[in-house]
Amino acid sequence: MNTDVAEQVEIAIEFKQEPRSSFDISIEQEYETVDEGEREPTTFEDSRRKEIRNTFRDLIIELYGEKVDLPDLIEERNTPQELTELPGIGDTVAENLREAGYDSVEEVFNAEMDQLMEVPRIGESKAEELTQ
Repeated sequence: MNTDVAEQVEIAIEFKQEPRSSFDISIEQEYETVDEGEREPTTFEDSRRKEIRNTFRDLIIELYGEKVDLPDLIEERNTPQELTELPGIGDTVAENLREAGYDSVEEVFNAEMDQLMEVPRIGESKAEELTQ
């Protein structure tokens, strides 16, 4: 990553009340500011994306936590937010999941085992682990 340019990011935050208070953070678009202040779309490294999500997650917990069940929100901090944060899911399998229509961790968690097993490189044991 070039540290001589400014980074900008567009995020989406979805708050949920049922079955418990929680929220999802997704990075919609990443930018680098280039010559004369113009933004150029880019893709940050996974470690940088994780750092950005964690920063926003901490801010939301601090601001939103006063109004809801704080233990649930703290638990949310430890929930994977990117497909590559799921156990045993690397870049290749994450890409296979995206190509199969799974764009979020929540979609993977809510999928049926047999649907996940149709994704290349996901067998029965991995599908079972992801849906529990």
